Amino acid sequence: MFKFLSKFITLIILAILTSGCVAPGLELYQKALANQQAAYQQALDQQYGSHRHPIFNGLDVPQVTPTVGMTLEQQEQERQKAEMQRLAELQRQSKEGANEITIALAQKLLVGTLKGSTCDEKIGVEINLTGPHSRDRHILRANGTLRTFRQPEQSDSPAIETALGGSFDINTGVLNLRSVPKPPTREQIMEEQRRRQQAAAEIETKQREWEGEYIRMLQALPRMTPEERVRVRQENQIKENALKEEYYRVGKMNMQPLAPTPPPISLSMDIARDAHGRGWAGVIEGDGFNDCSEIVLATGGDSRTRELPPITGEVAYGRARPRGYAWPSIKMQIYWLNIAATQGYADANFALGQLYENQGQQLPQGYQRALQYYQAAANKGNAPAQAALSRMYANGWGIQRDTKESQRWAKLAESQYLQASKVCTAPKMIKEIDRLMKETRDDPAVKTLTAASILVGQMAVDLGTFRIMAITPEKFSSIDRPFQCTATASRSGARAKNLSTDSEHAKTGERLDKAVRDKIADVTTEMGKSDFKQPFKVDPLGNQLYKLTWIPQMLELSREYSVVVDLH
Repeated sequence: MFKFLSKFITLIILAILTSGCVAPGLELYQKALANQQAAYQQALDQQYGSHRHPIFNGLDVPQVTPTVGMTLEQQEQERQKAEMQRLAELQRQSKEGANEITIALAQKLLVGTLKGSTCDEKIGVEINLTGPHSRDRHILRANGTLRTFRQPEQSDSPAIETALGGSFDINTGVLNLRSVPKPPTREQIMEEQRRRQQAAAEIETKQREWEGEYIRMLQALPRMTPEERVRVRQENQIKENALKEEYYRVGKMNMQPLAPTPPPISLSMDIARDAHGRGWAGVIEGDGFNDCSEIVLATGGDSRTRELPPITGEVAYGRARPRGYAWPSIKMQIYWLNIAATQGYADANFALGQLYENQGQQLPQGYQRALQYYQAAANKGNAPAQAALSRMYANGWGIQRDTKESQRWAKLAESQYLQASKVCTAPKMIKEIDRLMKETRDDPAVKTLTAASILVGQMAVDLGTFRIMAITPEKFSSIDRPFQCTATASRSGARAKNLSTDSEHAKTGERLDKAVRDKIADVTTEMGKSDFKQPFKVDPLGNQLYKLTWIPQMLELSREYSVVVDLH
């Protein structure tokens, strides 16, 4: 703003000195200042126009981009309007139907008040859900509030109130809620609007005062000595710089959304349909809930959870050990693994054994509980649990040392691993693995990527040939459960070539610098000389029949590549 202003000052000085009148120069100055303010406002709009309201970080709530001249109250009204449009879209989706939990059922369950307790009924809990606000594939985003209250006999229980945000999985019926910043209230928005208007009025007053001082300085310059002119100009420069900073601060403040109130505590919970379908049951953790975990909530009215699918052992295990995502806290893992274990999911018993074995060095009872879970999983044929049980007996962890018992469990685990290894290395299995690996090279997705590398990247990639070096079982629990056979192969003749100098496509599309392109080709060729691994899923079908499925790595193919292998 002030760079343009400084250039215009020369014209102001000439106007004042030649005319001997203040008014014409002041009018020109004010016109230039107004133009510069408009340019400054436009620059701010470009810089902050796409700013996302921190209230909605992590929540896919439709946003309204701040508009120049729009008050905070108007912005909030626009946001609510966009929210209503999104809810209408969710209702349209519910009419179309879905293969999972219907959107209509989710809307009914995610609106209303849930009341219950936690910490063995020592702390009362009330959750007010405000409904789903957006959908991301199989996840619905939900908001609400939580309030805890003191039970009559527990006067020392702290009262907590916080805003909630989270997600509802329409595939499993699990609702995850966590504390989030509280959106500003209408009163807070109005108060902030008043404060910003006051700040804007103050800066306008300071600006007018500076304008008057500046004009008076220009009028007095001819009567000043050189030393006085230097001093006056320095003082004016200091005031001008201060006004710049103040103007920038107020302008930036007016473009920033009102910050939400941070949550008073950090908490998270996983809840799902209870055993009777009358409410929710789950696990809670966070500040104030260190000594308790389970939470039970009842729904109001006819909004029962009996329409939700029961939590299976596989679903519970998936909550404790999600694939492709970070595992939850130890407390949540133990809760979901216990549910999976009670439903006979052997992998859950083994996972619980691992958790308690890790605690054995600090807690004496850790080894004892680990032994119990390993024993339960080993009795169901879980090979990793059998190997772990052998280790417990060999070291005397949680039980008296017993070498014979250790060797017995070690042999049982080894025999299962050997069976899995025989399946992976059977001649028929090797033949089908080799065939699938070659067949996937002709998949349309691979051909499209190859064509794109030529047309756009001007890079020809030759996959060459490969030779299977070894096949080993992985992610193995028992011979009657799905596991993986991972093939390790070596490449031969794989290389990449830069076509930008001798290809007919060299005149089309965007081009990289030739030196960079040649370097990419060299690096790609070197990578092609290294060994690679390709996993395959093996599903036992019984009677020596196994379904072999190619597992995608970095590229999703056009279809599933699988075959049933008979190892008779």
